[in-house]
Amino acid sequence: KVVLENMGSDVLILPNIYPIYRHFYKIIYKFAHAVIQDSYVSQNAGILYGASLINNKVIDVGVDLQSFSPKLKFGVVRNKLGISDDEKMVLFTRGSGKIYNIDTIIQTIPIVKTHFANIKYVFCDMRGDFISKYNSLIFKYMCIDNVFIAGNVNHFNHLPYYYRDADVVLSVPFSDSSPLSVYEAMACKTPVIISDLPWFKDKFKKDTDLMVVPVRNVKKLANAIIKVLSGKSNVNVDSAYEKVFKNINYITENRKLEQLYIKILNDT
Repeated sequence: KVVLENMGSDVLILPNIYPIYRHFYKIIYKFAHAVIQDSYVSQNAGILYGASLINNKVIDVGVDLQSFSPKLKFGVVRNKLGISDDEKMVLFTRGSGKIYNIDTIIQTIPIVKTHFANIKYVFCDMRGDFISKYNSLIFKYMCIDNVFIAGNVNHFNHLPYYYRDADVVLSVPFSDSSPLSVYEAMACKTPVIISDLPWFKDKFKKDTDLMVVPVRNVKKLANAIIKVLSGKSNVNVDSAYEKVFKNINYITENRKLEQLYIKILNDT
């Protein structure tokens, strides 16, 4: 039996950059007994390129709620990085690729600094090219003292403490399917700001569970950060946590996957 998994970038980005992928998918889908993906956005894109409606399921990776939790000890990462409890911490954990709009994030720093002079932006899981890509921009906006580059962080042992200590988490790419980092931040009851893309609309309520800003809009992103840090946003971290707990729990998602495997094994 063949199960094909659609990753977000596979069906949302590559076919637009390389049209040959559209033909590739139309061929390979013919050999699949089932198709899985982590969002309806990716599912619809796959169907557009020929995926069958039969045994076609949206099943997320899901959050390990034992590792990512609001019950984690506060201050572990702040102590490690030398960030005091009264300093505000903005966290980014997605990667250094162009898709993630890190330049937009960096450009918010001088704006946010007018309200929080000692603001700290922490970038996790950055590859070695982060410095070469963004160092000149950091110096241009004179924010070297406001930026921490944490490098690679162990996902289950250390990353939860970054989410726990952050005052807000940013996830503002120009394309997305179902970002686990957003759900993990919510599982730690940390407010999240995302870019306005279709993926979240069947999962969360705008300006209640999270804040939503236009893609690559520096001023609106900066204002959203300031609003969250000032305690003036309407983000309800308890509501966001409950939705992750009920709908994006890795235990329940794995059960869905098991049920699909059993079904296709029994199909004649």
